[in-house]
Amino acid sequence: MNNTFDIKRFWKYFVYDLTNAKNNCGLTLLILGGMPVFMFFFYELFSFIGAGSFSPVHLGAKIPSIITAFAVAALYFPAKHYGLITDKKAGSSWILLPASKLEKWFSMLLVTCVVVPAFMLAETAACEGLLGLIFPNTYGEMTIAGMAGGLNTAWNELSIDGGITLLMSWPYTLYLAWCFTILVFTLGSICFKKSKIGKTFLALFLLSLALSIIVAAGVRIFAGAGFEMHIDVDEISDEGFLRILKTVQYAMYVIEFALVDFLLYHRIKTIKQ
Repeated sequence: MNNTFDIKRFWKYFVYDLTNAKNNCGLTLLILGGMPVFMFFFYELFSFIGAGSFSPVHLGAKIPSIITAFAVAALYFPAKHYGLITDKKAGSSWILLPASKLEKWFSMLLVTCVVVPAFMLAETAACEGLLGLIFPNTYGEMTIAGMAGGLNTAWNELSIDGGITLLMSWPYTLYLAWCFTILVFTLGSICFKKSKIGKTFLALFLLSLALSIIVAAGVRIFAGAGFEMHIDVDEISDEGFLRILKTVQYAMYVIEFALVDFLLYHRIKTIKQ
C-alpha cells in the first residue's frame, strides 16, 4: 500500500476504525460519560444516610467527577483500542488493512482528538441537562456553566487594559490539553507491548527529568561563561511582555504537537510484527 491519500479508501477505514472503537471501548466510554449520574446518585445517597435528607450538589463535587471521567478516557481509550496494534495477531491484521499509513495516522488523530471528546462532551452535557431538568433543586446548573464564571475571571486576571491576554481562551486551552494527553498515551500504547499506561507514565517522568537536568546544566554553563543579557525590562511594556509570553506559548504548542504527531506517524510507518 503506497503512502497516498485516497478519500474513499480513507472513509472506509475511518468507519472501520470507529466501529472497532465502539466495540472495544463503547461501553466504558458510555459509563464514563454518564459520570454525573453516578456522582449524583452516590452524593444524594450519602447525604440522605448522613443528614436524613437530600441536599444540593455543590460545584466542588461535580467538577472532580467530570475531570476524572475525561482523564480516565484519555488514558484508557488509547491502550484499549490502539494498544492491540502491538499484538502479533491483531497487529498483523491491522497492517494488512487496505489503507495507507497516512490514512491510518489521520484516522487515529480524528478518533482520539475529535470523536472521543465530542462523544464524551455530548453525553456528559445530556446527562447533566436531564439531571438539572428532573432535579432542579438538588442538581442545579450544568458544571460547564458553573465553571465558566470562575474560569473567565481567572483568565481576565491574565490580561491588560488593551485586551491582550497571556493565554488563549480556556476552552481552547482545555481542549489542547486533552489532545496532547491522549496523543501521548496513544503513542505509548502503540510503542509498548505490555503495561502501556504505566510505562508511558514512566517514560514521561524520565523525559521530564532529563529535560530538567539539561536545562539546569545549560543555565549553569551559560551563567558560568559570564554571558550577560543586556535587556532593560523597564523598556518592555506590559503589552509587549504578554506578547512575548504568548509567542513562546504558541511556539511550545506547535513544537509539542508536531513532535508527538511525527512520532505517531513514524511508529505507524515502521511498525512490524
